[in-house]
Amino acid sequence: MICVACNQPHAGHGSRCASCLLHPPPDTGRRRKGKSAPYQGRSQTSLQGAVSASGSVPTQRDVIVGWLAQNGPATNSEIAEALGFGINVVSARVNSELYPYNANARLEDVGHRACRVTGHEARIVGVRA
Repeated sequence: MICVACNQPHAGHGSRCASCLLHPPPDTGRRRKGKSAPYQGRSQTSLQGAVSASGSVPTQRDVIVGWLAQNGPATNSEIAEALGFGINVVSARVNSELYPYNANARLEDVGHRACRVTGHEARIVGVRA
């Protein structure tokens, strides 16, 4: 077989040779499972980019709270659809910002209604006054 990483022939099963499985060529980089970006390690440019972006990029919590402030109360599914976040991301950020569970919370439980996305009865959250 031909290794997909180094294009060299190898004996055995699989699409990569043993050396590429243990130590991938430096120009290919490793990819994490899912749709994430290539792993960059601690390169100088990655570090500079992270330092320059810190403080200027809003957190997911800030984006969710800002969207609710602008658009009014909504369900987690409605927020996820509007912002393009996964429902698990929205649920975790909303739950951590709800009033009874967090003394400095920015969100509160407003009630229940049918969700416009799923059609199921769901909790409505809004910005705390």
